[in-house]
Amino acid sequence: MGTHVFDRKLSTGRISERAGKRLKEVRNILKDEIEEPYLIDFFKTLPSRYFSANRAEEIAGHVRMLNRLKERPILMDISYNREVGFHTVTICTLDMPGLFSKITGVMAANSLNILDAQLYTRKDGTVLDILTINDPFGRFAEDEKRWSILKDEMVSVIEGRVSVDAILAKKTAPPAIKGKVRPKHPAVVEIDNLISDTHTVVDIFADDRIGLLYSIASTLIRLGLYIDVAKISTRGDQAADVFYVKDIFAHKITDEGKLNKIRTAILDVA
Repeated sequence: MGTHVFDRKLSTGRISERAGKRLKEVRNILKDEIEEPYLIDFFKTLPSRYFSANRAEEIAGHVRMLNRLKERPILMDISYNREVGFHTVTICTLDMPGLFSKITGVMAANSLNILDAQLYTRKDGTVLDILTINDPFGRFAEDEKRWSILKDEMVSVIEGRVSVDAILAKKTAPPAIKGKVRPKHPAVVEIDNLISDTHTVVDIFADDRIGLLYSIASTLIRLGLYIDVAKISTRGDQAADVFYVKDIFAHKITDEGKLNKIRTAILDVA
């Protein structure tokens, strides 16, 4: 799969040239359905890369979802592409600390692997998360009951009514979640403080598996780090993931002891 970036930083509020072209297409799709001011605001609060990664029909669907978010605190949509065997899961909710870890944890508990991700946060704090996932075991493809359970669990975790650990405890979790699986290739963790002026950049190269992102994200959160930007890349059975992180004071991590602790902790779960 290709590489997608998710970025929890806010948009600049300007409509790019690429977004302007998409706006004309989406306006025609949503004619007499969505008010123009709302549509313009939607386009102003998402970065240019979003409009490159999504077709007009998909964007129209996202507009509809976010417009309905005032009716419910969380909305979740699942679609299946039979030709390639991948599912697209779209989640709309309010941003919160550890949201990515919660989402990846529920996916892992249901033996679903995240291949690509697009996560966007708008200026009003609403989040649009678009995940490409697959089911290596073939149990979910078109099983409405299983998808219904997944939706219920995702909503319960995001609303704080149940923890990811509680869901994992009652399921037959994949080996990667139960304990460390011996990798085919040793994982590599590289940490750089020169690439970015504002963030510490953590590069992770490891065998891809169900639960890898959850293991990494939950480890970063446990270490008191905040993920602002990440790049998820999966090619075959190899994952190359990059996380831009800060500490609780919104600073880069420069202490060598802390950096070594981060490296060791990630290697322990990757």
